[in-house]
Amino acid sequence: AVVEGYNITKKAEVDKMAADIEDAVEKLVKLGNCDYAELDAAIAEYDAKVADKDLYANWAEYEALYNVAKAIDQSVVYDKNGEQAEVDAAAEALANFQLEDKTLSYDKWNAAVDAIPADLAGFKPASVTAYEAAKAQAEADKDAAVAALDQTALDAAADALTAAIALLEAKADNSALAAAVARASALLEENYTPDSWVAADLANVLAAANVVLANGDATAEEIAEQVAAIEAAEDKLVVKADKAALLEALQAAQALVENEAAYTPASFEAANLAAEIAAAQVVYDNDNATAEEVANAIAALKAA
Repeated sequence: AVVEGYNITKKAEVDKMAADIEDAVEKLVKLGNCDYAELDAAIAEYDAKVADKDLYANWAEYEALYNVAKAIDQSVVYDKNGEQAEVDAAAEALANFQLEDKTLSYDKWNAAVDAIPADLAGFKPASVTAYEAAKAQAEADKDAAVAALDQTALDAAADALTAAIALLEAKADNSALAAAVARASALLEENYTPDSWVAADLANVLAAANVVLANGDATAEEIAEQVAAIEAAEDKLVVKADKAALLEALQAAQALVENEAAYTPASFEAANLAAEIAAAQVVYDNDNATAEEVANAIAALKAA
């Protein structure tokens, strides 16, 4: 035997080296000589399940076994000693691995559902509309998460539902406005002076107030403005004076005039009763006369 670059001094040594090399080569065997049927079947089963990997809680462990099996399957040569046993072991480990279905925790979702108000009547309609749209989307996200057995997505859907609930805005308290409208609506034009009734413009004030009262989205500020408007209109109203006493005074004064002969000319002239009666009659005939004006007219007649 000839070895390049080697100083052959002993043929026996060279022959021993050659024999050792030949023996080593004999111990090497191509993997193709092993039985890979079970390993290939286990790998094929893994490949069939990849699309549904998100459904399993322990997929990472299964994938690790697959990577080992695949590495063995793709090797070119392998140490003959124990080779088939390791192939079989990889096949058995992969084929017999028990995948565990994912289980979802609904705690966060259920807590969000429990927070939904039982009655939405107390919330502004616009906010209810926004809430219902957001709630519908959260429920759709939840259904998708459950179908995919995705805990992260389910928790995100719960957060979205909580955010939807936060969109609800309570209606402003309009009880004061309701009371003001009821009070002003009961007022009768016949009880007030014509001028003050026109100035109060109560019909239009109430119309505007009722629009706000019926608006579930009205703000506290808008409600307060309408309450103030009604109160301002009421302040303009002047109650018609009670003229019964003035009528009696006029009739009494007129009787005195008709009985003028019973009084001295000087005293009758001093009383100037005719002028006082005329002035009192003007007050009596004035629908806008105030209680004070009526009282003054009565006092003037009595003084005469």
